[in-house]
Amino acid sequence: MRRILLIEDDRGINEANQTALELEGYDVCTARTMKAGISLCEEFRPYLILLDIILPDANALDYGTELKKRYRVNILYLSGLNTKEDVIRGLRAGGDDYMTKPYMVEELLLRVASLLRRKDQPVIREDFNTSRLTWHTAAKQIRMDGEELLLQPKEYAVLEYLQRSKTRYVSTEELAERIWLTEEDPAITQSIRNTIHTLRQKLEGSGCGITMRRGEGYRFTEE
Repeated sequence: MRRILLIEDDRGINEANQTALELEGYDVCTARTMKAGISLCEEFRPYLILLDIILPDANALDYGTELKKRYRVNILYLSGLNTKEDVIRGLRAGGDDYMTKPYMVEELLLRVASLLRRKDQPVIREDFNTSRLTWHTAAKQIRMDGEELLLQPKEYAVLEYLQRSKTRYVSTEELAERIWLTEEDPAITQSIRNTIHTLRQKLEGSGCGITMRRGEGYRFTEE
């Protein structure tokens, strides 16, 4: 069953959309804030997100691109912002489609079906090697000498982000914003440190590692 996440602060719109989608056979979960929506992305792993732009705790355009990259999910923005410039901004911010409010439920269902068909298209794998590691980015998987490294989603996200940024040091503030999708605070900083510590252990013998420079952050290294 296809999983769809609705992130919309208007309870009436949320309930109406949820009912219509469930009648079509979709598995639907809802959230009314960006923070709650991000948490559900981790647990629910949706195929598609219907995302309101103006939320109580965030402007969704600031999060769309990172959500799409991290969860390999399609995004349909639903918004009362209806100028051509608004639509362009949405499509540039990770949106696969953009609908302006008010809209007909029938049109919403057609666009959802179209986006999910697009999701079914074969993914072109972007595989590459670093030292003894083989990266399968489409599957979010890394192998060392043919054996899969058992990584949690956050661990993989951090490691891939550091590898993509390997020419520089990445600060904890940047990791908090890009991977945890929140501002840095003591709890997030400790979570980042714990993740880096675990990754270093898992990378032992791989020819790759993570170095730290005080005041600058972390950097991916390879032999």
